[in-house]
Amino acid sequence: MQVKKFFQTYKLFIITGVSVLISASGFIFGVIPLARNVIAMQQTLRQLSGDIAALRQKTSVLATLDEVALRDNLLTLASAVPPDQSPETILSTIDGVSQETGVLLKDFQILNVGSLSTESAKKRTKYEADLGSSVLDVMVTVDGSYQQVLEFLASAGSVRRLFHIVSFNLSSSVTGIAARITLRAFYFPYPSKVGSVLQPIPALSSEQEKTIAQVTNMRLISAAIVAQEGGVAPTGGKSDPFQR
Repeated sequence: MQVKKFFQTYKLFIITGVSVLISASGFIFGVIPLARNVIAMQQTLRQLSGDIAALRQKTSVLATLDEVALRDNLLTLASAVPPDQSPETILSTIDGVSQETGVLLKDFQILNVGSLSTESAKKRTKYEADLGSSVLDVMVTVDGSYQQVLEFLASAGSVRRLFHIVSFNLSSSVTGIAARITLRAFYFPYPSKVGSVLQPIPALSSEQEKTIAQVTNMRLISAAIVAQEGGVAPTGGKSDPFQR
């Protein structure tokens, strides 16, 4: 009876209170998701604004670049360090240097033959990983006078197709000196993926521009170029560099 009397006495207050609670609950459960959506939209808008600013800056940088000069620089660097093993350019360069210096190229051998296979070429040694480039070692045997062999060594280390002289062994021969030389050639595959469109374009440093200029000034040599320029004939006058 007391409960019934209580409800009858405070019926209006109870109904009003329940209505307020229901309205407040609906307001809270409706506003919170809405607030979350607004915050998410604001964050997305802020991110898009930053992306648009980055794209505008990248577009302005691209507009100032000389596409022809960039292509020429790439071709120049690729002639020094090609994107693949390119054993034919190694042989052509060595053949050109031998003809220019007058030595007789008697032997040409690729030492790490397995690296020419596709699967092996994908695997880098620790040395290559530290260097940031892949390598291909070759051994050549040349025959000539003492001065001719010295000129061959000097030229092989200064032509545009970059070589590193790993080792060499000299012995006497009928014509003067026979040199067995191990050369290390370098190659660097082009990237298989491009960076993000939002990734900034770094400007070339003065040191990088200096390196490009140095590579450009290196001589690009091959047997065909030497023949066109009237190079020195190999000792013995043999047209075949491997003729014994």
